[in-house]
Amino acid sequence: GAEDGVGYTEVGYATINRAGDIAVRAAVGAPNGEDTRTAAFGPASGNGSGLTMLAREGDPVSGVEDGLVFGRFDRELPYGEIALDSFGQMTFHSRLRDASAIDDPTARPNAIFHSGLDTGLMPIMRAGDPVPGLEGVVFETISVDPVLNDSGQLQYVARFSGPGVSEANDQAVFWQPLDGDARIVIRENDPVPDGGGLRFGGEPDDAYFTYDIRFNVAGDTALSTKLRDQDPSGIDIDGGSIILGPTAGPGSELGVLFRSGTPVPGVPGAAFGELYLQNLYANGEILVVNQMQALPGASVDEATDEAIFRLIAGDPSSIEVLVREGDEAPGIEGDVVLGGELHAYGDQAFDQVSSNAAGDLVFRSALSSPNFHDVTYANDSALFRTTNGIGSPSELVFREGDPAPGQSDGAVFGSVWSLRLPYDNGYLAIPAMNSSGDFIFFSELRAPEGEPPIDFSTTVGLFASIAGEVIPILREGDSME
Repeated sequence: GAEDGVGYTEVGYATINRAGDIAVRAAVGAPNGEDTRTAAFGPASGNGSGLTMLAREGDPVSGVEDGLVFGRFDRELPYGEIALDSFGQMTFHSRLRDASAIDDPTARPNAIFHSGLDTGLMPIMRAGDPVPGLEGVVFETISVDPVLNDSGQLQYVARFSGPGVSEANDQAVFWQPLDGDARIVIRENDPVPDGGGLRFGGEPDDAYFTYDIRFNVAGDTALSTKLRDQDPSGIDIDGGSIILGPTAGPGSELGVLFRSGTPVPGVPGAAFGELYLQNLYANGEILVVNQMQALPGASVDEATDEAIFRLIAGDPSSIEVLVREGDEAPGIEGDVVLGGELHAYGDQAFDQVSSNAAGDLVFRSALSSPNFHDVTYANDSALFRTTNGIGSPSELVFREGDPAPGQSDGAVFGSVWSLRLPYDNGYLAIPAMNSSGDFIFFSELRAPEGEPPIDFSTTVGLFASIAGEVIPILREGDSME
């Protein structure tokens, strides 16, 4: 879609959908580096139509009559997310600017665009548009990347200004159909339902009041957000965190599912700690990882306080512990349990947690031994999975230090990283996992203990777990045709 002589100078964030379509942000310019600008690429007209340049920094904006041009699409090119649905439609945010000010590095994203099958590229929301339901109030900036589902619906977090708006209440989560107006899902400083005086938003000077937004094909919302309380003198303070979601399955009303400080079902003497949302599924189920707090007299300590929870079909009474720190580590001989500390994650015991709608689960866990049995810095983490739905026993995929398959130099697995790919109605899950329970992951590779180090330029590998077998896909340093 570019003129002759223009090539890619940097490639940033990319995504892929279930049909194999690609969307990517990139910088483009002449071979000598002149006129380098950021651009957004995606399918031209739906599935299989091939990659084309949809918008480029400095180009006029279609559907806008005031002469504005596209500014930079993101401050840091690798991190700007593009939403791509199963039909090859994509949504992204941009900065609209006067042509004389497109190089402003401090500008925030102030518009959302959608590339539709019938409409082409069109603006969905932009700064200056009125905020529905708030008279005289207009949109200013986008705070969180838009999320798109396969039913033609968007969610995003935006800031706004106008009468009655201050730093304490100038953000909201919005839901919007592609062919209609936005509506507010929750707004900063609004009261929490049955929250005993708590309000959404955390401390007023927090940059963001939501942690995560999840959105499924049924149009259900789930999100985690900070809470705002007041001290005895009336000063706003941090009030913990909360997870909202469908309270009775798909299409049901948004309500409180988890709240920090409330008792944990099935774990006597424990309360939920700070909450982070992992996933929302098409059937309204929720996946959460939490580090619990011990109440007075509880049998919860640092070795047993973290767990992976699943809430069944949006029913707040059905919270279930799937995996808990201190459980026996399956597939590992000796006195070894799940939990401890993952290096570089503080006291976090679990990460890379993902599941699918069938209830299959993948997670990485730190490993420890109450009696210091054969657990060292070189083998104190492992990757596990379950394959028979919710509540089925976990099994070992591999342990740090195990031989990595297909490596001629005898390299062993080190730490695990995630790979982000579409999952469950277009949302990006970590790690990538499909409906059959197969998944892919990056892993550090290193030499076995006592052997000379492997070449530093070959220390990352990409692997798949297919029907329980770990298969190498590629390794840093492999040749490309």
